[in-house]
Amino acid sequence: MDSIVTQQSPPSIIEKYRLELACQRARARLDTIAGADFHLQQIAEDLEQRLAVIKKSFRKSLLLAPRYSGFVDAVGESMATEALQLDESELHNEQLPVDDFDFDIIVSIGQLHLINDVPGMLSQLKQRLRPDGLLLACVPGANTIANIRECWMTAEAEVTGGLSSRFLPLFDVRTAGSLLQRAGFTLPVTDIDEVSVSYRDTGQIFADLRSMAATNVLVGSQGHAVTRQMWEKFNGKIAAQRDARGKLPVSYELIWMSG
Repeated sequence: MDSIVTQQSPPSIIEKYRLELACQRARARLDTIAGADFHLQQIAEDLEQRLAVIKKSFRKSLLLAPRYSGFVDAVGESMATEALQLDESELHNEQLPVDDFDFDIIVSIGQLHLINDVPGMLSQLKQRLRPDGLLLACVPGANTIANIRECWMTAEAEVTGGLSSRFLPLFDVRTAGSLLQRAGFTLPVTDIDEVSVSYRDTGQIFADLRSMAATNVLVGSQGHAVTRQMWEKFNGKIAAQRDARGKLPVSYELIWMSG
């Protein structure tokens, strides 16, 4: 997948109204469906472990994350700090609604891939950090649900002879490091955490993607209509992905960035 940050002036590929609707639906699912927050639990546990090994104390923090108690708990338990939290709905215009420029740490969870101008947002975050402040961010990586995406794109190409824009372009770990350097962060560090999940059917996968607000929010993404033939082709290719237990193995790649 091409990176969304390869051009000097990134095009607006994310439709903000559709993104807001996707986030609203995701929040509703998290509140009403048991287990829909499994991905947030995983990230919160990883965040807590990463903060626990930091020896430095932080007085003031900014948390950019979905409204999930695990993130607040992770930040609060790991460091005594004055904390401000913003959720994804407050970043859709891609301007940080924060006047403070002296945060000791900024934690961003699952936000940067929903921004058209990633370098611009990273620059805004750096401006709001103290000179020795820390940014810690987590985004889905380019290999997230790679086998599912490949099956769908192959099926669509075989039926229609082309591809529609249905997936957000995600960057890889190397690009993540380059973005930190481009924004002026020193000592940039990036690494990958992979979460493997087995599903009974594709319906479960798509349900989890809706809970992650990861449905299609691309501008001009209507493309080819999903037909029965396309769906049957997709399911035929998915069948070859099943393991010995008949389950569908899927990997969610998480890229952690710090600087």
